This record gives sequence, structure tokens and C-alpha cells, in this order.
Amino acid sequence: MKTELKVSRPKLKGGSGCRKKGITSRTVPLNETATLAFQKYLFSRFGSGPVNVDEPLFPSRYHGERINRSRANVIVHAVLKKAGFYNQKCFGTHSLWKTFCRSTRSRSTISI
Repeated sequence: MKTELKVSRPKLKGGSGCRKKGITSRTVPLNETATLAFQKYLFSRFGSGPVNVDEPLFPSRYHGERINRSRANVIVHAVLKKAGFYNQKCFGTHSLWKTFCRSTRSRSTISI
């Protein structure tokens, strides 16, 4: 399993003007815990066979398509509540992503 995740341009948000086409992808480093969690999750979904890259990583239970942003927030809030964060409405997918990026950038020697 790779130790980094590469996200291609069509999946990225943002960028405007002359810099919009300049960014072709982003690479996100994965630590050992995240790598092991992904391995376990992918094995539970696909078994020991090949991973179908056309399928969403987190499909909806109802229609099999990818989950939307609001459903992801509901899941994040439920996990935070189970973990004992009683003010989980202060956190969401966007704020967690920003926190992750900020901490990764501050620990990294490479410019992300």
C-alpha cells in the first residue's frame, strides 16, 4: 500500500485565472495508522481481489453512489458524539480537512 494519496485535478476544488490549469494534482501523505486503516477498509470491501478504482471509496448504503457532503457531516458528527465530543456541531468535514492540512503542512518539509 502506498504511503501517499494522489488526487487528480478533476477532483480538486478551487484555482482561478492563470493558475487554474497549473495545478494538475495534489499529493497527501498518509501515516502508518491511516495506511493500516485503509488496508483494513479496502479488504472488507473488496476482499483480496483487485480494487475497482471506478467505484467510490465510501459508497451510499442506498444507491451505491458516493456519499454526499451532508451525509459525510452526519457521519463525522455521529463519530464525534461517540468519542465524547458533546459540542460536535462545531466540527465538520471542512473544518477537519483544514485542521489536517494545517498540521500536515507544519510538520512537512515539502511545500504542499
